[in-house]
Amino acid sequence: MTTPSPSPTPDKTQHPRLLRGKARMREIAAEDAAKRQRLVAELGRPAGAVDRVSAETLAATVVRADRLRMNGRDDLEERRLVVQLQSVGSEAGAG
Repeated sequence: MTTPSPSPTPDKTQHPRLLRGKARMREIAAEDAAKRQRLVAELGRPAGAVDRVSAETLAATVVRADRLRMNGRDDLEERRLVVQLQSVGSEAGAG
């Protein structure tokens, strides 16, 4: 008596809807990276290493807050962090 071979289980990661989700996540990441680069470019002067890290952190936080708000979600914590990052940056620039 032969036993039937098990049917191959479909690879759930290859479902078209999931593939589109992954593709969309890459698109969003690229859009966010472009926004961060534009914000860093608006620094108005050549950025040193510390400036670049600070500007990129601030830009990433702004982009995240914008995306949360665009999706109808609460962005209050991100906005608070933006204010904190700006005040730290202005204190560092004044010293």
